[in-house]
Amino acid sequence: MPAEHYKTILLCEPHCRGFEHAQFNAALIASVQSAFPGTPLVFMGEESHLSHVRSWLRGWTVTAPINWRVMEIEDPSAPYITGTFQRVLVYRAPLHFANDIGDALVVYCSTAPKGLLLLKLMLLGRRSPKDVLALFHNQLARLLPFSVFNELNLMFSLPQPRALTFLVLGESIREAVTQLVRFRPGGLGAIDQPSLLATRALDVAQQSSGLRFGFLGVSLNKGFDEFILLARRLRASGASVRYSMVGTINHPANVVWFQDVLPDASSTPITAEEYQRRAEALTYVVWTAAPRDYDLRASATFVDAMCFGKPGIYLRNRYVEHYFHRFGDIGYLCDDVESMYGVMKEVSDRFPRERYLEQTRNIAVARGCFSPERVGGQLRNILTT
Repeated sequence: MPAEHYKTILLCEPHCRGFEHAQFNAALIASVQSAFPGTPLVFMGEESHLSHVRSWLRGWTVTAPINWRVMEIEDPSAPYITGTFQRVLVYRAPLHFANDIGDALVVYCSTAPKGLLLLKLMLLGRRSPKDVLALFHNQLARLLPFSVFNELNLMFSLPQPRALTFLVLGESIREAVTQLVRFRPGGLGAIDQPSLLATRALDVAQQSSGLRFGFLGVSLNKGFDEFILLARRLRASGASVRYSMVGTINHPANVVWFQDVLPDASSTPITAEEYQRRAEALTYVVWTAAPRDYDLRASATFVDAMCFGKPGIYLRNRYVEHYFHRFGDIGYLCDDVESMYGVMKEVSDRFPRERYLEQTRNIAVARGCFSPERVGGQLRNILTT
């Protein structure tokens, strides 16, 4: 049966609470509705998470009613037996709902290895919905180093039900995973990470407030210390540059250590409006996260930098390099932190205005690949071929 004949589409967020992944899930809803306009949609998740997702969707024109269903999700601190029982209920809930409807598409917005083990067993042992999509975010890093005792490898070793397709957020990730895991034809698809920010108006001109380097996202495990060291070193050289934290410091006690460089540093999550204001004021995004971490995961920092039209100064990694190959000069790829310092010093000493404008023009074109309309087209192709 063609995918146009889905009676309903169910999206389930089995893991995230509050604002975690809310922006992504809102963009995923918009992408699914773009792929299958007019099809009724159900979104299942934790109560406060639903509120944040609805907030991100304000201003977006939905093509069909959305049924918001509150669901109790797994408590990560629960004892093993209790947690397993909760996990079974969470992963089974959308399947039960879909089977009552028939001809449904079920989308798990995020996944975890134990949950996927259960999902495979459920789908192998019972009547399943027409199609099931399961998205990976950062879990695939557990494939490395490769070990037969790794729970993710154990999950992949089980037969894959015909209805189930895994989705990764980038073609470079799909290529990396297929070098490690064998899939049935059509069992693994790739989409660009969707973002509602990709549809916002964009001014490609340099900000008039002077040169400003920014760190996007949270500080934990993203190379934040390297960014601070670069900023302090550049400041000591006499460069006239400002710096901004477009996000949150994870550890409240550490905030005062960085305010000499980042006067806007805070441990309190900033609002979406403040995030947008700070991002728009940047000249360059500086991306210092460990490159190996992005062989098997996407970067929301990179996607946001593109959506806000900002060239980046990046440590070279497989994920970002893929988009440089697709779209040309969208910033700087650096082999190490020392070469990042060299680029930051060079652009602060003599701002490359013409190259900067060329970079922003390339980004203005490239950012369209993250729009819900484009990602919706990718989803439709995966489900109809």
